[in-house]
Amino acid sequence: MKQEYILTAEESKAFRVKRGQELTIVDLEGGQIVDLFAVYEQDPKEVLSTRVTIDCNENIELKLGDTLYTNKYHHMFEILEDEAGFHDMLEPACSKEKYDFYYGNGADHDNCHDNINQSLSVFGVEKQNVVDSVHLFMKRQIKENGRLSFIESCAKPGDRFVVAVCMNVIVSISVCSFVEDIRGFGKTGPIKIMIE
Repeated sequence: MKQEYILTAEESKAFRVKRGQELTIVDLEGGQIVDLFAVYEQDPKEVLSTRVTIDCNENIELKLGDTLYTNKYHHMFEILEDEAGFHDMLEPACSKEKYDFYYGNGADHDNCHDNINQSLSVFGVEKQNVVDSVHLFMKRQIKENGRLSFIESCAKPGDRFVVAVCMNVIVSISVCSFVEDIRGFGKTGPIKIMIE
């Protein structure tokens, strides 16, 4: 059975997804960044880990065929399709603290850290102190001096990211509300999620 959802700007949702299913995330208008996070249903302390994924793939970038790993070095997702070809794994989900640090506006700003925790709480998952999400469709550049810079997402309307699910998980997906830098014109756009 196929499930489809549309998430609008600054919205998040969590889903149970079973081993063997496919999860598809579509950037409907282009240029939108999406935070992807998940916990193992049988042990919610086992979570998607960008650091372990970087370690196991020996690469800070994701590519077709790569595996996304948990903090216990287990396969969680395998990339089946990737039309954008760039995703960030170097920074945690945006939070009130991050917005305060950079912009002084954290108290009133929607953020993926809180959105992901709120959506997971529906399934009884305890709050994550740090959410190391994968920032789908977000492009980073590492300069020669080692400093990081953000490059506006070049994802095109309709770009898809598809993974095979390797364990029973609760997935949380958040439409990033980081309008200060991401789209360059102060708005966010909708995404489509398909589970089949």
